[in-house]
Amino acid sequence: TSGAAVSVARGHAGPVTALTATGQGTVVSGGVDGTLRSWDPATGAPLGLLEGGPAVVAVVVPAAGQLLAATADGALHVFALVDGVPQDAVRLDVPGDGVAVTAAACAGEGRVVVGRVDGTVQLVPTTGPGQVAELAGHGAAVRAVTADAAGTVVATGDDHGRVLVWDPARARPGAGGHTGVSPAVGAVAASTGLVVSAGRRSDGLLAHDPATGARRWGVPAGAGPLWFDPSGTRLFAVTGTATVEERYATTGVRAGAVSLPGRVLAGRGALVVTGETDGTVAVRDARSGRAFRTTRLPSAPRVAAPTPGGATVLLAADGLLACWRPAAAEVVTVALPAGLVTAVAVDDDGCHGVVCDADGRVHVWRAGSAAVTTVRADAAHLTAAAGAGRCRAVTAGSDGTAVLWDLTSATALGRVPLDAPLTAVAVGGGTVVVGDGCGEVHCLDLLAGAAAAVPDGVIPEQGGAAVVPAPRTGTTDREAAAQLSE
Repeated sequence: TSGAAVSVARGHAGPVTALTATGQGTVVSGGVDGTLRSWDPATGAPLGLLEGGPAVVAVVVPAAGQLLAATADGALHVFALVDGVPQDAVRLDVPGDGVAVTAAACAGEGRVVVGRVDGTVQLVPTTGPGQVAELAGHGAAVRAVTADAAGTVVATGDDHGRVLVWDPARARPGAGGHTGVSPAVGAVAASTGLVVSAGRRSDGLLAHDPATGARRWGVPAGAGPLWFDPSGTRLFAVTGTATVEERYATTGVRAGAVSLPGRVLAGRGALVVTGETDGTVAVRDARSGRAFRTTRLPSAPRVAAPTPGGATVLLAADGLLACWRPAAAEVVTVALPAGLVTAVAVDDDGCHGVVCDADGRVHVWRAGSAAVTTVRADAAHLTAAAGAGRCRAVTAGSDGTAVLWDLTSATALGRVPLDAPLTAVAVGGGTVVVGDGCGEVHCLDLLAGAAAAVPDGVIPEQGGAAVVPAPRTGTTDREAAAQLSE
């Protein structure tokens, strides 16, 4: 009645992003620090703490004695509420886990409605057996969801300003792919005169002319990473997690395939980087699968980025960033702030790298230095990154913006905003190519007119005015490639 604060609860190391009353006399909050905290609303006294990883996006009480927490990495966690304090977390097995959750709300007893950054809206049961159902329609990131008390009406809002009202009884089971869900682009590759894209749901490969947009060819294939060989005449495409197919770039006709151990993390030129669950990483020939060099990290890497000749490989896992120089058998690691790693890119010289995470941050690293520079780049989720030469990289995120970064100073050189969440990015033939959540591919002139990161021949030290000679562009990689071949 007076507007005076009854109590003030403090403790989160950063913004509070989720809040709910439990119905058991407590309040539970979640924040970008990845923690869940329970409070006494009368006094503000802390009652419980659960430490996690990625930022908490939403907390919901879907049933008596139960709490659901959604995190920025796309995971849904169900807790038992004991005297209003969440305990005993169980991670739900939900299609789309890994695509950032942006909103969640109760949709009747024992059920929640969840919105994701790729436009997906899901109905998820939290008590007893039940199948996850999807509501189709959004081609942009969902930002708000709600439902009536009985869960018979659901409303959702997206980045385009649209509010859609649903009848949950007509929701379809499964992981999407039915009419109304736009097939997001899963990977893109670019060379002079050709752009190739792959659908995220194995919708095949499509090749287009980057100047006119005219379609060149289309073939059924997997939705894994794509890259061209050094000449641009062959295309490598990953099917499943560990089969690399080689195709003629001009026609898309398959020229060969090889199955590799572990999982393909990245490829460039005629090389491919694979990782295994025990932390083993290998640089291999993309055609034969023969391993040139191997190393082992403390934890299994999630993403990787090699330089053109494989002299340097940047590897990232949750909480860990590593620079591996295979020819010298040298591995340098540095700790990363907590967050689900989604992409990594390295400049052509292997001196600077950038890591993206599901909390919308970029971590810029001068390889071998003791720390990384972290910069906020997206409100919700970063999805992809690619090296752009001259100590630059391009990142893409859920807000539809592609950003060109100067890796020597961790500053943005240019931005291109689009009207759909971006899901993939590649740089080739002097062009930046991005794929979005609506299945469209865009060729951007982001590099045109952007200031050079540094003059040729020098790389500024971060935080100082001193300069050191830059590695010899190309020569270092050729020498390393020769050593690897030997």
